[in-house]
Amino acid sequence: MTTDTNNHTGHSRRLRARVAAVGVALVTAAAAAGLAFAQSRSGPVGTGVVVIETSLGYQGGRAAGTGMVLTSSGVILTNNHVIRGATTIRVVVPGTGRSYTAKVVGYDITDDVAVLRVSGGSKLKAVKLGTSTRLVVGQLVKAVGNAGGSGSLVRTAGQITGLSRTITVNDESGGTSTLRNLIETSAALQPGDSGGPLLDSAGKVIGMDSAAASSGPYSDISTLDGYAIPINRALAIAKAITAGNASATVHIGSTAFRKPQRDLALHIFDR
Repeated sequence: MTTDTNNHTGHSRRLRARVAAVGVALVTAAAAAGLAFAQSRSGPVGTGVVVIETSLGYQGGRAAGTGMVLTSSGVILTNNHVIRGATTIRVVVPGTGRSYTAKVVGYDITDDVAVLRVSGGSKLKAVKLGTSTRLVVGQLVKAVGNAGGSGSLVRTAGQITGLSRTITVNDESGGTSTLRNLIETSAALQPGDSGGPLLDSAGKVIGMDSAAASSGPYSDISTLDGYAIPINRALAIAKAITAGNASATVHIGSTAFRKPQRDLALHIFDR
């Protein structure tokens, strides 16, 4: 059992939930940094949201998640757990027939953020970036992602139901990781959605979808609470990565191969 805590107007609220990273859907069959994260204006391709497909060296598995285009040349923001354990990564622009190989620029395990760069990308449409500094509970939002690893983008609507949330994510190997200061939303998230945008009513990105919680292993996914990393924090980490500024939490360069850990999404979604 995991715990999700938040403090509202001085009163501590403690919730218990099973929490799962939602970015790895198994696919059957096989400016501080001198980088402007802004929408491309020259012949943009796509919607700014892309599908990420990975090959996992362990047992020849494959998985899928979502990413957000930050530059027209193909700098991609996603969750670290989306590309964890990947030996090859491909970025697909839905509806265009275009796909690119990608490499990991760097990642932050603590905050579950990773940055990719595609090979040969140009004129890709970038997402419209908003701010996560003025969010309010009850605000209408939409989550966009590669739900179920289908390769198509799905939108789900909801509201912001909490701010500054802290969740602990368990994996079946007995390990845990804690994500702090998250946006909680009623927009239903599914495996494959992680790395995708949480949008405000103007269609601007205010968060990066990362996890979902359930009270039990057989819950209806439409009733799950979703959690997103505030976009301001994700972008600050992305800029540090693209600038090559390694730290205690930021790693520059590709991920080391290791046996991927199957997270609690297995028990909730039977991925």
